[in-house]
Amino acid sequence: MRPLARLAFLTALVGAGLRIDFVLGAASMMALMLVYVAVVPRTVARRVEVGRVAPRRVLWGETIDLTITAHNRGWLPATWVSVVDPVPFDLGTVTTRWVTSLGPGETKTMARTLEARRRGLYRLGPGVVATGDVFGLRRVRAEDVPAVDTVVYPKIVPVGTAKLPASSPNATLPVRRALTEDPARVVGVRDYVTGDPLRKVHWTATARVGRLQVKQFQPGIERSTVICLDLSRTSFPRSQRRAGSELAVTAAASLCFHGITVERLAVGLRIVGWDPVVGGDVACRIPARTDAGHLIPLLETLARVRPAREAGLRGLLDPSDLGFGTTVVFITGELDEERVTALVRLRRAGARPAVVQISPSGETSPWAASLLRFRIPVRSVRREADLRW
Repeated sequence: MRPLARLAFLTALVGAGLRIDFVLGAASMMALMLVYVAVVPRTVARRVEVGRVAPRRVLWGETIDLTITAHNRGWLPATWVSVVDPVPFDLGTVTTRWVTSLGPGETKTMARTLEARRRGLYRLGPGVVATGDVFGLRRVRAEDVPAVDTVVYPKIVPVGTAKLPASSPNATLPVRRALTEDPARVVGVRDYVTGDPLRKVHWTATARVGRLQVKQFQPGIERSTVICLDLSRTSFPRSQRRAGSELAVTAAASLCFHGITVERLAVGLRIVGWDPVVGGDVACRIPARTDAGHLIPLLETLARVRPAREAGLRGLLDPSDLGFGTTVVFITGELDEERVTALVRLRRAGARPAVVQISPSGETSPWAASLLRFRIPVRSVRREADLRW
């Protein structure tokens, strides 16, 4: 801009001094070009709108369909519009630059496909938008493309029958006082009473005695499951922190999905780790619920959690707010005296703990034998295939 302005000024002086019309005409053309470059690109930039459409939640392994739309609201054409859109490396692509032109009122779109190949909370953008004049003399930055957050859920693998501590396939535990009835345990029959549901009628006994008989079930309480994910500072050695923590999150997500969708149980979640949303180590607790919508907060929390930087267990195995008979699945990479003591305390408080030890190296902890003496099952998981019970 400045060299062109100096050249126009010198050309005008020479044309005026020598009284050459052609030189004066060239100076006038350069002056008009300067006015155009100074006014038009800025006016066009204020009228260019660029937006982004992207899914907020994506399952692991799916594709992310990203669409960027550019619209010119003004009456002047945008000779060129450049959009530079950065994308996180973990989504399997690199920064893309899109250059196009827009006529008055015209709209154009650019579609991209990203790969959700790693769980996490990702920020797409903001994209940098620029426009300018047809001569390429001036570049004006327009309003940036707003950033959006996309959550890639952790990988979920089938866990088969998931033989966690329980007393029946319908996940009830026997008690003396009748809170619920376990249909898997028939303890006898009795005469039909008005109001008994027909599904409880024992038809074989009815045919034998000649009057309606109904089944009597053993009383019990419904089992709830709490997944305790240990991503504390001492859970995994430095050499296994990346692989071990990812396998631990996959195990937790798979068990949550299995418990809610297959067993239809109340599933809760406890985590000690680092949360990028909070920006520090956290001890997260999500109460147990049975509805399918409960999977959303569970999976979103598991999607963004990372190994803690400084935090220890922080009461991850605290039995104070666990109901009697609660199944506690403790997922950790290390078993030591502190963890074993906490698990035994859970057992004595009426909970039913089970341990999933994540060990990518295949090493077995010597503390596993101590837990087995207290009837606390320990399952060693080296790879995803080991999650199939």
